[in-house]
Amino acid sequence: MGPDFFGGGGMWGFPIMPFLFVIFIVFGLFMMSRGGMMRGMHRGHGENYSNPQPGPEETALDVLKKRYAKGEITGEEFEKMKEDIK
Repeated sequence: MGPDFFGGGGMWGFPIMPFLFVIFIVFGLFMMSRGGMMRGMHRGHGENYSNPQPGPEETALDVLKKRYAKGEITGEEFEKMKEDIK
């Protein structure tokens, strides 16, 4: 077992190993951030993660109140719509 046993690289192989390790870590973080581990792999493709649909327990009046609270509709519009859904 001479110096050529591992391909003759000698000490030249040493600087490459930390570089490859960093590349491996960066690649793993990239795959986790874009893949499914960070967002939950159990969800289907194409689901909208930022704006989920209202659940069945949320009534039309609840949605109307939220829109009014956000300022999407005026008080007059709120009262008219509230009468329409009753």
